[in-house]
Amino acid sequence: MRKRKVAKIGIAGVLVLIAIVVLWYRAQQQGEDAGMLRLSGSVEVRDVYLSFEVPGRLAAIFVEEGDSVSRGEVLAVLDSLPFVHRVQQAQALLAARLAEWEKVQRGARPQEIEQARAQLALAEVALREAKRHYVRAQHLRAEDATTEEAFERAEAAYEQARAQPRAAEARLDLLTAGARPEDRRKTQAAVEQAKVQLAEARRQLQESRLVSPITGIVHTRIREPGEFVPAGSPVFAIARTDGIWVRAYVSERSLPDVRPGMQVTVQTDDGRQFPGRVGYISPTAEFTPKNVETEEVRTSLVYRIRVIVDDATASLRQGMPVTVVIPIAASTERQDAEP
Repeated sequence: MRKRKVAKIGIAGVLVLIAIVVLWYRAQQQGEDAGMLRLSGSVEVRDVYLSFEVPGRLAAIFVEEGDSVSRGEVLAVLDSLPFVHRVQQAQALLAARLAEWEKVQRGARPQEIEQARAQLALAEVALREAKRHYVRAQHLRAEDATTEEAFERAEAAYEQARAQPRAAEARLDLLTAGARPEDRRKTQAAVEQAKVQLAEARRQLQESRLVSPITGIVHTRIREPGEFVPAGSPVFAIARTDGIWVRAYVSERSLPDVRPGMQVTVQTDDGRQFPGRVGYISPTAEFTPKNVETEEVRTSLVYRIRVIVDDATASLRQGMPVTVVIPIAASTERQDAEP
């Protein structure tokens, strides 16, 4: 009997000791949680869908699903031969337009002007000779020493010779004056058009390389090499690692303690902590989502907040449950201290 009593006393002592430890632990927890607002939330990671701006056949892909990519990294390329040919065609067209513009700017060559002057001199000589034959034919006709047919031939030759100097002189004036203003504008516009076509061809050649605009992780690889990819058709889905944020909800009672810009701590279930700040507080109240566990009744009104997280290791994943710890006491004291 004595041994049984001793055993009972020992068991009671152990139970009392356990109760003391539990109470002490709860007191410690309450002390740690004092002045802290704890909100349940989930990690949100935005996906960016990348696509080519030009259509073409997919030649190569350089990344796989799960690979980390950096901003500016080439992820895939199209068959570049058609785009290279377009650039060459545009370059040839521009060279032709520039040659035409240079020709218009310089005007006629000196040799062409000298040739026109020589043709004018020949036309004047021919006119004098035709006039001499015509005058002689008139005298012969008056003396009835020639036929009517011969006179008419001499007259027609003279009239034709009279027009040739005027035509030669007009051609010389055109060569000396140069191109008309409207011709200059037309040629210049053709040069500018060719430049635009060359710039567009070079841009399309550049766009045949798919470059990542962000730093992230390849979430989904949609296309495979050899496929014809239309312009704007997604090839990759990239999960951002430089814009991670947490979606959480705060009750109406605790709303005055939360402000945009407040420094907070984001905790994962395995104990990791990440610094963050409150970036957005919704102005509209809503009912508590079913997937958010809070101490309040689920039908109570809450406000959605967005917490921006600085995760240098990119260890947070989409949908991961986390806890947002906000120092209420410190923030309230700061608010009271403000004028």
